[in-house]
Amino acid sequence: MASHDLVDSGKEDFDTKRRNALAEIDNAKFGWFHVRTIVVTGVGFFTDAYDLFAVNFVTVMLGYVYYSSSKNALPTNLELGIKISAQCGTFIGQLLFVISSEFANKKRRGAMIGSVFAMQGFGILAAAIMSTILLAAYKPNIKDDRNVNQATEDIAVVLGRKERATTIEEEDVVRVEAPTQSWQDFKAYFGKWENGKILLGTSLSWFLLDIAFYGIGLNNSVILSNIGYAKDPDPFKTLWNLSIGNILIAVLGTVPGYWFTVALVDVWGRKPIQLMGFGVLTVLFLVLGVAYKQILKTSTALFIVIFTLCQFFQNFGPNTTTFIIPGEVFPTRYRSTGHGISAASGKLGAIISQVGFLRLKDIGGKDAYVDKVIIIFAPIMFLGVLATLLIPETKNRSLEDLSNEKQVGFISGVHHKPTGNTTKEIEAKS
Repeated sequence: MASHDLVDSGKEDFDTKRRNALAEIDNAKFGWFHVRTIVVTGVGFFTDAYDLFAVNFVTVMLGYVYYSSSKNALPTNLELGIKISAQCGTFIGQLLFVISSEFANKKRRGAMIGSVFAMQGFGILAAAIMSTILLAAYKPNIKDDRNVNQATEDIAVVLGRKERATTIEEEDVVRVEAPTQSWQDFKAYFGKWENGKILLGTSLSWFLLDIAFYGIGLNNSVILSNIGYAKDPDPFKTLWNLSIGNILIAVLGTVPGYWFTVALVDVWGRKPIQLMGFGVLTVLFLVLGVAYKQILKTSTALFIVIFTLCQFFQNFGPNTTTFIIPGEVFPTRYRSTGHGISAASGKLGAIISQVGFLRLKDIGGKDAYVDKVIIIFAPIMFLGVLATLLIPETKNRSLEDLSNEKQVGFISGVHHKPTGNTTKEIEAKS
């Protein structure tokens, strides 16, 4: 069923009522409810990105404070542990992910989901801005003769959690029989190649993308230092240039990339944007890696421009679409599960990228292998092109159509049952 039309029938049946309800969502005008949903869910992505990408500045600062005797650099194992610790947590958390595609109309669903995800760009930008503000505020206190005794003491914070039970009073309940989530049903649904290949495609494309996205994104400080932009005997100048450099990359590349996707995703489509992004990134990483030293000899500004283009096409490309597509292509009972598996695959890629980047970059000397690591990202992006071919285009298609399930007779076995004061009901939907 490619679309929903309101059904007007004298004979009431629950298939008809279900289609009418879904049609109202698919055809609803974009309004305040949708804006509120974007803002509320987007705040989570803003804070998540701030937390994950602030590590770019934190690791450099920790090097100055605690390891002044080791050329102001954290030991590799410690830096790796700091950078992947949050990724390990999000890897687990993604498996319990909840998404907002259920509330989006068909016409603007991609833009709405993309807008939520685009808040990640503002979180990345906010981390760089906050670093700049703190540096400006504490400039007199940033000296070259630091030692560990001058650092602030670590503070352990214990967070409590309290749950509250809710009593729901209902007079009667309509129960319906519909496919529900279970291990057997999961195997039966995804055991079909037409469904399984989609989960494979969304998981692989997100996994491959995050190898490069976090390999580059969490190591901006390494790259900016390596090209000489954020490398100075004065620690303040180093940290200041690092912060300004990240602001420029975010403003010129990262943030615009997200919103280009939001503007075009419901016009051009998800799959074309993802294919284009992976394709362009393959070329850019190849050029940046192969001609790394030649570009730096020509112009540091040219290097930053190409590097910024990489950030732009990651976000006007697979970084945003790999988030949108899994929120649409699976039936409701597996939408969060499928999205969570795909997202967790991405975080696994992020963890692998940090281990690989930090282990490889110093082969032959400090940061001597960075150009080769960037070259490695090129074939990985090409594999992303191939993985995307497994995914269907979701533009202007209803969630029910994308589920690959027969919708007529989807609901059966209807009966009424009165309830008591405390009732928990689960409404099943495709």
